[in-house]
Amino acid sequence: MKYDKSAEADPQSAIRHKAFRLLARRDYSLKEMQQRFEREYDSADVAVVLEWLVVEGYQSDHRFCASHVRNRISQLQGLNKIRFDMRQKGVADDLLVQVLEEEAPDWFELARAARLRRFPCPDRADRKLVAKIMRHLFQRGFAMDEARYALEADPQEEA
Repeated sequence: MKYDKSAEADPQSAIRHKAFRLLARRDYSLKEMQQRFEREYDSADVAVVLEWLVVEGYQSDHRFCASHVRNRISQLQGLNKIRFDMRQKGVADDLLVQVLEEEAPDWFELARAARLRRFPCPDRADRKLVAKIMRHLFQRGFAMDEARYALEADPQEEA
């Protein structure tokens, strides 16, 4: 990449250019972009550019959250893990709740699908295996009642 002297003269232009390059690949949360740019640039310049991106509609936490939630649901991850990821990325809880209401996933069926993918026909009498399945589902972000439902679900009912 060439050295650009104009970036020294106008850091906001450089931030805007880098932001467009990032957003062309995928959506980012406002907090992610802020953290990324504040390593290199003055926080006042970063704030001005990020506010402009939001006002112009190039960056949207709602769009980011919806995309991220759909992706995590398709990966068969539970609410607890999704909620943790969104907090790490700086998305407000009320925005996550709004997106989850729009998506309306069935957490019990997702837990069941996650269990069937990894453990299609478990022996429920094997206590060690049952514990392993439960740990697997907890690590994927499912709650206790969802994990129990997934464990008790009969694989023949899938069809």
